[in-house]
Amino acid sequence: VEAFEVVFQLVRDGVQIRKSVSREDAAELAAQLARKFENEQSLSDKRMASFMVAVGSLTPSTTYLCTARAITHAGVGEFSPSSAMDTLAVPPEVSDLSVRRTWHDSVELSWRIVDRCASSTLVHTYLGEGAVSEMEARRLRGFRICIADKGSGNFREVIGVRACRCSDVGERLCFTLQELTPCSNYQVKIAAVSMGQGEGEWSEVVDIHTEALAPPLSTPVVDVVTRNWAVLTWPTPEELTDASVLGYAIVISKGRGRRSSDIFECSLEDKVEGLARLADRNRVCAWCESTETMLSIGQLEPDISYVVQVAARTPRGTGVYSSCHVHTQPCAPEMAPQAAPCLVRSF
Repeated sequence: VEAFEVVFQLVRDGVQIRKSVSREDAAELAAQLARKFENEQSLSDKRMASFMVAVGSLTPSTTYLCTARAITHAGVGEFSPSSAMDTLAVPPEVSDLSVRRTWHDSVELSWRIVDRCASSTLVHTYLGEGAVSEMEARRLRGFRICIADKGSGNFREVIGVRACRCSDVGERLCFTLQELTPCSNYQVKIAAVSMGQGEGEWSEVVDIHTEALAPPLSTPVVDVVTRNWAVLTWPTPEELTDASVLGYAIVISKGRGRRSSDIFECSLEDKVEGLARLADRNRVCAWCESTETMLSIGQLEPDISYVVQVAARTPRGTGVYSSCHVHTQPCAPEMAPQAAPCLVRSF
């Protein structure tokens, strides 16, 4: 045997790539790789081939049928049975995508890069002078991040991120996705982009839920109501991380039609200050008492129905409003039918 001819044929359209290599070159490449893999348990000497050939100019992420035949001074032999071989994508694979931390308007994503291609040392052994262009094509340029509203399945927004903008945490890369809507559900997937041919395969899809601006409130309950003053109460909400409740926003609407409204903002006071403020019924104040939050509202009108909306305020902003109805007491009790005036005597 003086040489070998190797044929790679595309499965989808039958296009062939042929390469001939001398027996000496094929044996030398096999010997070089055997020396490099002599300490590898998965590639022992028994499994190493006697002859090897490196074929370039193939299409990434493509399936080929490979066959070979021997060439002698008398002619060529029959082709061997074909084997299916898949080339890898040029960019590395994005794996183990997860959510590291969430905020109300951003989320930190974390993932690993899995490069199944051969190391640079082996690339130089396989390709020789062609190794430089191969390694340059494989150099990571960045990532593409696709976002969709959860449930829609429409990944309409694509963000390009350079590799230098991603931070390293151990063996993982991290990136903070910003300008998200508070208290919303998203789905995200990522693909790597190399300096060579395009982008790699998309990662698995992960679900994201951004935090709220402020914790939600239970429906307020009317604890005390008089002609011009009322006290509401509700369970003190659990605080969000790095977003303590600073106070409350209150919207008071007169009448169920909510035609006119007064808007207040009050800070959260301690119990002693809150109880002391009860004597001053001309203002709005809130305080915590045990596991309950109390809200005092003054300057109401007698015998009027109000709709009171309350929302927590944090450094992030104002949360979702929770509402209840308050009807103030009349100035005097209503006369019962049996108490109607009756004529005792006339003159």
